Amino acid sequence: MKGSSWTFAESKALEVSLAAHYNKSDRWERVQACLPDKSFEDMELYLQQLEDDIKSIEDGTTPLPPYAPLPQPPQCLKDESAAAQRLPPAPKKSRTDCNGGSSSAAAAAAAAAADRKKGVPWTEEEHKLFLQGLAKFGKGDWRNIARTFVMTRTPTQVASHAQKYFIRLNSQNNKKDKRRAAFTTSPTDIDGGTRALGLA
Repeated sequence: MKGSSWTFAESKALEVSLAAHYNKSDRWERVQACLPDKSFEDMELYLQQLEDDIKSIEDGTTPLPPYAPLPQPPQCLKDESAAAQRLPPAPKKSRTDCNGGSSSAAAAAAAAAADRKKGVPWTEEEHKLFLQGLAKFGKGDWRNIARTFVMTRTPTQVASHAQKYFIRLNSQNNKKDKRRAAFTTSPTDIDGGTRALGLA
């Protein structure tokens, strides 16, 4: 972007902060709290330049840049966002062992696999964002829901959450129908009401 003095860490902090505070009325104040060196005008100009860059990339006039590994989110988001707390630390670079492998890379992969297996519960905020995405994109478009609304989860995680959500929703509806059926049966529906009322 031309004329920009944003570092990669500041850019990422803006992105993560906007995603974390997307539905809050004071989102810009919260975003600026994570980026105290940037004014609202700086952020507005930067986002406009970013939109222009994305448009030129989508038009095919600009090639995609080689992306570097993502840094850790700023401390202010770690305190507020459960998603930021779940991000694994960047793997440490180490010398390769005598077999050509990296011992710290293997340990990081094992830790990531263990973290993946245990799963992390969805926050209430993530579920609200999921419902908003569901309302906009409909059932089945998990990729767009993950990209646009629940940016702290992968499309696979969104699909899994949706599956469990709909199972719970159907289960609750079935229980309500059964209860309702039991309560709507009146004594007169059974043998004219005499036996049910103890009159027979």
